[in-house]
Amino acid sequence: MENTTKSGLLQFVDMITSKGWVNTNTGNSWNAAVKKLLGDVPDDEDVRRIDVKSQVLRYNNLHPGDLSPESLKTYEKRATTAIQQFISYKTDPRNYKAPSRGLSNGKNDKPEQRKKAATKPAQVSETSAQTTTPDQAKGDGDYGAPKTIGGTSTGTNLVLPFPLRPGYLAQVVIPIDMTKDEADRLCAFIQTLAQAKP
Repeated sequence: MENTTKSGLLQFVDMITSKGWVNTNTGNSWNAAVKKLLGDVPDDEDVRRIDVKSQVLRYNNLHPGDLSPESLKTYEKRATTAIQQFISYKTDPRNYKAPSRGLSNGKNDKPEQRKKAATKPAQVSETSAQTTTPDQAKGDGDYGAPKTIGGTSTGTNLVLPFPLRPGYLAQVVIPIDMTKDEADRLCAFIQTLAQAKP
C-alpha cells in the first residue's frame, strides 16, 4: 500500500468527487472535515496512525466553542468515513466500491430509482422559465424539496440556487454541517418574510 498520507487522502476525496463516485455534497463535506480536524497533522502523516477522536478533542481545545458538540460529532464521522474509504481503496483498488450516492442523504434508493432520477429532468414548474438538464436534475441529493439548479461549495458553506417561482431564482447560503435545529430556525425565519395574500 502506497501513499496513505493525509495529502493522499485529500487527493482521493477530490478524485472520487470529480468522478462522481460520491455526490458533490458528500465529497465536499468529507474534504471540509478532514481539513478542519486534521489541519495540524503533517501532510506526510500516515492516516492509518491518526486517532480521529483525539483530533476532535485537540481541535476543540484549540478552538473552544468554534463547533457545537453536534457539529464535532458530524465532523468526526465524516473524517473517519473518508479515512476508511481511502484505506479500503488503497488496500484493494480493483474491488473498491464507493458508498452509494443515495446513502449520503439518508435514503437508500434502489439502483433503478437512482438511474431514473439521473436520466429524468426534475420539473420545477410547468410554466417556469428555469429548466434543468439531466445532470442538474440528478443533483447532489434529494431532500424532498424542489430540485435546486447547480450549487457551489466554498469548503465550509453551500451556495444553493432555489427556483422559488417561475422566472425567479432565490439563493440560499448555508454551512455544510447545518443541523436540524438550525434548519428549523431558518425555516421559521423565512416564514416571517412571507407576505400574506389579502
